[in-house]
Amino acid sequence: MSITPEQKKILDGFNIVRVRDVNPDILQAVKGRTTDGIEDRHLIDCFMQNIEDDKNGHIASFVVLNSDNLPLILFSLRCGELYEVIDHNKLVLAMKAHDALRSLSAAHDSGHPLPPDEDKKKKEIIIHAAQEIGIDRIFEYSQKGKSVFRDKKVEPCSTVSRVSVVYPSIELMYFITNEAARSYWKSLGMMQKMGETLFWTFIIKKVEDLLECAGCQYLFLFAADSDADGSLVTYYKTRLLNIAHNSQLSLSVNKPSFDWNSYFLYQDISVVMKQREYFFAHFNDKIR
Repeated sequence: MSITPEQKKILDGFNIVRVRDVNPDILQAVKGRTTDGIEDRHLIDCFMQNIEDDKNGHIASFVVLNSDNLPLILFSLRCGELYEVIDHNKLVLAMKAHDALRSLSAAHDSGHPLPPDEDKKKKEIIIHAAQEIGIDRIFEYSQKGKSVFRDKKVEPCSTVSRVSVVYPSIELMYFITNEAARSYWKSLGMMQKMGETLFWTFIIKKVEDLLECAGCQYLFLFAADSDADGSLVTYYKTRLLNIAHNSQLSLSVNKPSFDWNSYFLYQDISVVMKQREYFFAHFNDKIR
């Protein structure tokens, strides 16, 4: 059963505000998960330390508040980029295979075969390239390899990384659920969990808004999972990003030191949007 008008009215009654515009005292009500009597505030403290970046426009941080200014979730978004790496060894192999094909073709056309040892060596190169790259992609990789070497002459700067393809993306840098608001959420009688519901209601709505002014293809994040069973990563994979329906691409990302020891996850935004539709269409089903 889909979300009801009454439930939607409750969600529409929440306010989403840039953190830079919020009274800092309101944010003090955000509490982390408590384990063995100890509150985990690491992510909350990191979020608070980055409020200056929100003011400077380096990240966009938001808080979702109820009518009594109780914070329900905090989150931050910023621009990012994913890419496909270049296997330079394959490019070099393709150039060698392409040269070998041209030599064998020229020898055949001229009626003057290459010496047996040379002929055998060139054919081995071609076979190796066909196995590693695919016979139909040798020319493509060879041209790309030559282009890399030409670009290094045009742009000799060693800090420039050459990749195959880049994909404009949005990073969900922070996503924090206020543990102190769980009893309030329970009192609303919602069928679905607070964090998940507000993720689809507010975070993905902000992603959708961004698409109106900038092209973006992927949503990604780094999940810092402190649970021994990896439950947080599983939660993101199965309930939010729907990684089971990920694309066949294997994308790469630049991982800053802040996110070391966390898990890189990404999903095509078009898939995320469909997942949002499914979530609200089944909002009053038993929690999946």
